[in-house]
Amino acid sequence: MVMDIAPGKAVEKIAAKLEKDGLLKQPAWAVYKTGPARERVATEPGFWFKRAAGILRNFAANEGKPIGVQRLRNKYGGRRRHVVHRSHHQKAGGGVIRRVVQQLEQSGLVARKSKTSGRVITARGKKFVAEALK
Repeated sequence: MVMDIAPGKAVEKIAAKLEKDGLLKQPAWAVYKTGPARERVATEPGFWFKRAAGILRNFAANEGKPIGVQRLRNKYGGRRRHVVHRSHHQKAGGGVIRRVVQQLEQSGLVARKSKTSGRVITARGKKFVAEALK
């Protein structure tokens, strides 16, 4: 179901439902720079909920397979520009991703599979995503 909808539209719908239901709360420090590859802060309104929606969409798309913070840092990373050298991929900041995943876990939408592997989406999380994408 998640893969049938364009990623941008799916993220917008899930973010709207997350914000409406009040499951997540943006911390005060989230208004600062979000990663080493970024030159500026995220000025987009609802950035926290959109990032959380994107992460939740990733959990739903990889149903059953655990995803950790390091894999999400790699996915949400960007191009680090250099003055003299070529650009290289830089991982995203882990603080935002880690805190979003912790909040999703506290909400019951994702759960830790084991101590060593990442987290997976729960039945409640699947239901939440399905309702948001209707």
